[in-house]
Parts: sequence; C-alpha cells; structure tokens
Amino acid sequence: MAAESRHLLDAGLPAEEAVGAASWVARSWLGLPGLTEGAPAGLVAYDRDPVAHPEVLEHPARIVLRGRVVR
Repeated sequence: MAAESRHLLDAGLPAEEAVGAASWVARSWLGLPGLTEGAPAGLVAYDRDPVAHPEVLEHPARIVLRGRVVR
C-alpha cells in the first residue's frame, strides 16, 4: 500500500485520493463489499493520519489480517 500510494502522490494525486485508491476505494473497484459486518477485511493502523502524513504509510503501527494480529 505504501509504494502504490507513493506513486500516486508522485503523480500529483491529492493525499486523500492516493491513500484511498490504495485502500478503501480499491474495495469497490475490486468488487468487494464495503466495510460491513461479515465482509472480508484487513486493518492497518498508524500513529498519525496517513492523509496528513503520507510518510507514515511506510511504518504501520498495527496490521491485522483475517482477524489475526500480524504486527
């Protein structure tokens, strides 16, 4: 996600669109349901807002995949 967002930022996309395109917006593009009960999802958490501070995308504070804490 960090690399994809960085490429989009470098291409001139605003931060909110770049971060969204590599995360929540991609769900609908891929035909996945939104974040609803029972929908497959992973979670990546950051210490700061990645839209305001895109550099934090390289350093997630927590990663949860399929309900398991990975980091």
